[in-house]
Amino acid sequence: MLALAGFALAAQAQTISLAVNAGNGDSNTLYDTQDTYRPFADLLGKALNAKVEAKPLLASLVKSSINGNRYPLLLVHTNDAAEAIESKRYEAIGFSQDLGDNHILFFARKGSTAKTLADVAGRCVAATDPFATATAEAILKKEKLFNKLLSFKYVRESDALEFHLKTKFCEIGVLRSTAMAQKLIAAGHKQIYRSAEFPVFVLLANKKLGASAIEKLRKLVVEFQPDADSAFMKETGIVTFNTNDDGALQLIGMY
Repeated sequence: MLALAGFALAAQAQTISLAVNAGNGDSNTLYDTQDTYRPFADLLGKALNAKVEAKPLLASLVKSSINGNRYPLLLVHTNDAAEAIESKRYEAIGFSQDLGDNHILFFARKGSTAKTLADVAGRCVAATDPFATATAEAILKKEKLFNKLLSFKYVRESDALEFHLKTKFCEIGVLRSTAMAQKLIAAGHKQIYRSAEFPVFVLLANKKLGASAIEKLRKLVVEFQPDADSAFMKETGIVTFNTNDDGALQLIGMY
């Protein structure tokens, strides 16, 4: 108890880092992280009675940061949050309520005979976006389809997904971008599956902050409502946060 109290007091005496792995992740958005997430960081600071500063966290460093207890606060994709929660070192504070792009979409290329999710068996699947890829894999494993695939590929650039379908490198494409889905439909590809709505991001707090601080964070985070024209909204699509989401808990259990 003394150790936890000491950690909390130390946190109040210095700047607390909010590591962010959200948004587009290109060089410009990484550079602007501190400004983009300042309104959100300021809100968290009220709960902790300390200054909170947002810092960019590359996707390649999320796992090591979680395993190393590197940050008191993390805003990460839900699939990464699952690992943090399982480690028992972090606790989920809030699940994002998103403006859109929070459904996992499966598309069959133009001319494909695939009509349902079950039809992906025996075919090549290409997925883009880290969250969409991890969640699609979880969905396919739950439906006992993943081991029946011809192959499952991650495509870093979303435009490359359309190329994979057009050139017949892969027959099935997976994504969560509504704008990209509209492009695929316009090109003659067809949507064969649309998942339930999932929270894309989770706010995590290191348990060393203490139960009292974590409870204050949980009570305050639901008040966050970014301006529609804010950089935060444009970057993340997060409208607000929920602290109790059965769908989120079920999703975390799937990873």
